[in-house]
Amino acid sequence: MARIDPQELAATVKLHYRFIKGLNGGRRAMLMLRNVTKYRLPKINLSNSILAGSSFAGCNLEEADFSTSDLFGVDFSRANLRNAIFVKADLRGATLLGCDFSGADLSGADMRPGALMDAKMKLSKADMTEDEAERAEYIKKQISKGQGPLGGFDATESSSEYSVDLSNTKLVGANLSGAKLQNANMANADLANANLEGTRLDNVNMTGALLYQTRLAGASLIGVDLPACLDDLKKDVAMKVIRHNRWITTNGRNGERADFSGMDLTGVSLKGLNLCGAKLVETTLRNADLTGAKLILADLSGSILSGAVLERAELDGANLTQCTMAKTNFRRARLRPAELVPGDANNPPRMWSANLSGVDVMGADLSEADLTSARLDGVDFAQSSLRDTRFDGCVLTEQQSEALLAHGGIIAA
Repeated sequence: MARIDPQELAATVKLHYRFIKGLNGGRRAMLMLRNVTKYRLPKINLSNSILAGSSFAGCNLEEADFSTSDLFGVDFSRANLRNAIFVKADLRGATLLGCDFSGADLSGADMRPGALMDAKMKLSKADMTEDEAERAEYIKKQISKGQGPLGGFDATESSSEYSVDLSNTKLVGANLSGAKLQNANMANADLANANLEGTRLDNVNMTGALLYQTRLAGASLIGVDLPACLDDLKKDVAMKVIRHNRWITTNGRNGERADFSGMDLTGVSLKGLNLCGAKLVETTLRNADLTGAKLILADLSGSILSGAVLERAELDGANLTQCTMAKTNFRRARLRPAELVPGDANNPPRMWSANLSGVDVMGADLSEADLTSARLDGVDFAQSSLRDTRFDGCVLTEQQSEALLAHGGIIAA
């Protein structure tokens, strides 16, 4: 695979930019089976280019644009692809080991494994020189011999913590059917209308991922804790969750903060969803499943959480003032101060005057939470973390007082 030198690359990109803008003398970038490894190319626009079989391994391609490009069999191993755009790109057979795709937009991208019958280079002879036509034929021959990096979207052998980082990515309508994504990070990914049929998703982190009209038939999900499927929610609730996810992943540029205030969400499953900063003021969440949900800095004041399951939920800095939480399950939940600025955790969860009668807090971390005047009938804090937790104005049994003092809780004199 021939290495492209900086001068040739610069000339190719310059002509491609003219091609994109429809200017005279422009020419589509056609870099097939070329070695483009370890270049720094942030924000480069290679949309509608033909790069089949080339290697961009180790490149910095942050915020690059590959929309509608032919990336069949391209090697993006260990590349920085944060916030890159791959809308409707052909990524069949691409090698993505150790990639960072966080924040990228892969809407409508085709990420199926590359198969011999799919090895259509989508090249028109009218667009190619004789040399380029010969190169295209060479690529096809390499595929037919089973050579080159065209064995499929396979992320199973990375040495990093995650085989490929697809966290916070927009995969709306993407086709990942048959892809190998074991051990990938897909936290907070938007998978609405995506095709994951037959995909290997074993041990994938899907915390906060959006599943709405997502096809999962035949997918392997060993070790995966799937978040709630939004198809099971009323459409208005599902749309609020989707827009909220986009509000979070784009830092407020798109979508909008979810407001469920006053709604009746009795018995709904919001398991594993990212609802950080959401408004749930006086919301009825009786018997709702919020297992593993992210509710950091969420406003739940005045809500009814009786019988709800918040096991392993993250409630750092959440407002639970005057909530009714009789027999709510907070096992192994985290209710610590939230850090608005790194290292500055000055936003403790507030449970002022909340009714926590019979709440299960086994293994919960309530460090520095404020339970001022909360009702704590039947609550056992023996196995909870209570460092600097405030219990001012609470009526405590002798057993509770001993547990609080033993675990570092604070009781006003």
